[in-house]
Amino acid sequence: MGQLTLSRRLGFLEAGRDVDTILKELEHELDYRGVVQNMPWIDKVLRKNPIYLRFKTPTSFFAANSRRLATERLQDEKHSGVDMLDGFLEAKKKHPEIVDDATLFGYISTNFLAGSDTTAVTLRTILWYVIRTPGVLDRLRKELDENITSYPPDYATATGLKYLDAIIREALRIHPIGSLVFERVVPPTGHITTQSGTHLPAGTQIAQTPWTLNWDSSIWGPEPRKFKPERWLQYENESDDTYAKRLTMLKNYDFSFSHGPRACLGKHIAWMEIVEVVPTLFGLLDVSSLLHISWRWHGSVIADEWSDSPVSFGDSVIFQIFHDQVHSSTRHQRVSEIKNYL
Repeated sequence: MGQLTLSRRLGFLEAGRDVDTILKELEHELDYRGVVQNMPWIDKVLRKNPIYLRFKTPTSFFAANSRRLATERLQDEKHSGVDMLDGFLEAKKKHPEIVDDATLFGYISTNFLAGSDTTAVTLRTILWYVIRTPGVLDRLRKELDENITSYPPDYATATGLKYLDAIIREALRIHPIGSLVFERVVPPTGHITTQSGTHLPAGTQIAQTPWTLNWDSSIWGPEPRKFKPERWLQYENESDDTYAKRLTMLKNYDFSFSHGPRACLGKHIAWMEIVEVVPTLFGLLDVSSLLHISWRWHGSVIADEWSDSPVSFGDSVIFQIFHDQVHSSTRHQRVSEIKNYL
């Protein structure tokens, strides 16, 4: 996100650690939001109570950090090319009544807050289930070897790989990006009646977490808590028309990025990152040896036993895998290619 937003890397890989406590603050903020969105009364007691508002720091960590990074980028005389900050500045110029300085810095902080760890969660989920689910890694490798000749792959080629697509969608389904609820308001045109017969009048605020919908057996079939990429593929003896309708239905019910005007603004960027990283990871590196390894990172257990439910992954497990294996076993001995990708 540093490259996309400000044409600069934030330096995590180079330093091999958290930089400017960004990851620490990000983790704390997302943990807090995950809780208070499901229990809003906690937010009223903690961050919205008069005592806290009276003594809190006027500028949040992310706003202050975004201001600093943007200032450094604007003062960089060597900057060339186009990044998202250029677009934000253009919007500020065209619509000053909407985009002031605070809004602009809000755009930047939103990119880092919503566009970094969320994608990392999906990547770690894919890594976990591909390694742990029998047959998935071998089938994915076969598809990659038959269709991709260099890494990172061409985007059009990668998006055309059906099994890769199924793996990504299944990972998003079984382990949604966050526990945040996606809120909506019943429109003034009429009320809504739930399946249980409850009437919700106009103006009622309603919400649902993606976990409840993404694990609904009436939609996803038997064993919705099992990682099964095949549920996204055409079944044996299933007609093309039936499969097309079923796939459309599954995509419509997939709540990972939400839908409509309130859908995730960064879903296309996230999808691009995932589609490029996943085949590069599994196409170049032999990760099967990780099956029996206990990963620990900053006290967080990454993988120490078989688990059918989503687990908590450490922030740096993928970086650690690249670091450990780039000097040892690569599937095609393309070490320089991996180094260049990193």
